[in-house]
Amino acid sequence: KVHRNFSFWNDKGIPHVGVFEYLLYAYDIFTKPMYEAVRKHYKRHGRFYGSYQGLAPSLYVAEPEVLADVFVKKFKSFVDRTVGQKLGNSLRQKSIFNLSGDEWKHARYILSPAFTGNKLKASVPRIVKVTERLTARLIEHAQNGTPAAANELLHSCARDTTAAVVFSFDMDSHVDKKHPLMVCFEKLFAE
Repeated sequence: KVHRNFSFWNDKGIPHVGVFEYLLYAYDIFTKPMYEAVRKHYKRHGRFYGSYQGLAPSLYVAEPEVLADVFVKKFKSFVDRTVGQKLGNSLRQKSIFNLSGDEWKHARYILSPAFTGNKLKASVPRIVKVTERLTARLIEHAQNGTPAAANELLHSCARDTTAAVVFSFDMDSHVDKKHPLMVCFEKLFAE
């Protein structure tokens, strides 16, 4: 069965990662940054190549026009994404990152209009503002010679970016812990 799975791409006419190359890739993704491992295959095999996720065949595409077709224009004609993991938390189980099947198609249909080129361009100034605030805090810690709680600063940056892009709120969650959206985040992501 393993040989059959790893010979999926052999007769498809697509450049692909062989069995031994895949094993090396699996080693690389645990010992190097993931982008380096993917870039190595991209340089060797080109903009389209077959590989695997575990035993499942996967097609890697690095062609912007084709990606636009796959993710936007002809989305309904492409196969479902991989099945999400069992998380043991009903709220997290329904997260957009874990949906598949009809739930994923429905969520994708609802979210697609939020990610048009113009809306993404409009988000850039908000993201810049949040990252400038983070940068200023890091510079302040460096100048004062005080340790920075990187985990908390990065969580604040992520929350503030989400608030700015999704809800158009200018929230500084590092300072304003009582902001209504901050309270919602805490309830949502509490362990």
